[in-house]
Amino acid sequence: MKTISPLVYQNLDPKQRVVACVEALARGDEAEDRRLSESCPKLTYVQTDRRFEDTMHDLLGLAMAIEADLKECVLGSGCIDFRRAA
Repeated sequence: MKTISPLVYQNLDPKQRVVACVEALARGDEAEDRRLSESCPKLTYVQTDRRFEDTMHDLLGLAMAIEADLKECVLGSGCIDFRRAA
């Protein structure tokens, strides 16, 4: 098997790298699959604190559930008529 220049691995775009990995796996070339995976660029991502995002998501879901209950109460027959209960 001929040796592929490391420069070729470095210049693969994500789609090309996936195709090459699938082809290597299909022919049972685990060494090539490993070289492709190990030469893949390593990226660092920055995001908002996940705990904050999860809490805000949960609060939004809760607010939507309360809104849905209130709409049902006002528009449907789900509300108790407090005037009659008194």
